Amino acid sequence: MKYTLGIDEVGRGCLAGPVYMASVLLDNSYPRYCDHLQKDNYLEHRELVYIRDSKKLSLVRRNAVLNMVTEKQIYHQIIHVSNSLIDKYGMGICLSYIILILISLCQNSNESQIIIDGQITLIREPNKNILSTILKENNIKSIKIIDIDTVNILRENKADDNYLSVAIASSVAKVIRDNLMNELHLNYPEFGWNQNKGYGTVKNREAIKKHLDNQYLRQSYLDNIRASLKAGHQAIKILLF
Repeated sequence: MKYTLGIDEVGRGCLAGPVYMASVLLDNSYPRYCDHLQKDNYLEHRELVYIRDSKKLSLVRRNAVLNMVTEKQIYHQIIHVSNSLIDKYGMGICLSYIILILISLCQNSNESQIIIDGQITLIREPNKNILSTILKENNIKSIKIIDIDTVNILRENKADDNYLSVAIASSVAKVIRDNLMNELHLNYPEFGWNQNKGYGTVKNREAIKKHLDNQYLRQSYLDNIRASLKAGHQAIKILLF
């Protein structure tokens, strides 16, 4: 294969905000594996030795990865699905469609080893309505959908910590999503999204209890919080009566 197309998502487990997924295409001049697995191949790519799963990198280094991708004009694509569509279709379905879109957008998919972080289900017969809705949300008018069985796909847990292309995609997606959550924080500071990025921290959960109708919350993820509120209300009634 001439290329490696790495794909990774960020924000899957959050209680608020969209999920983002990025793809990054590297040709064979780049190492296939991250530095800790393939040190000898980094003699000509010393600027890449620190790249790992984005969760293991500092903010400065994640930003450096995105800057490097931009400066070197490395092919990459970013697709998101809003919290409202996650509630409507479910996270698993949304991720499957994003993968299909990212692979279809890449003109070199047929010449690539495609590596996906995790065991996300692949879509072979996409629903036109779901597909068009996600495309519209990302301002994509139309694309030619690839036959997923004609490309070489590897799905692997922790691929973002092992394969360079996936690790880069991880940082690209995280920087873009984190920046969005920082912007949302300016309008909704009570949630602390500039720090927790929508994950279920104590501060975020406590704010959610008071603002369950916030437009950026994933309502389908909040059953436990609603249950705890209901239990609390029932306990108060018992004490009062």
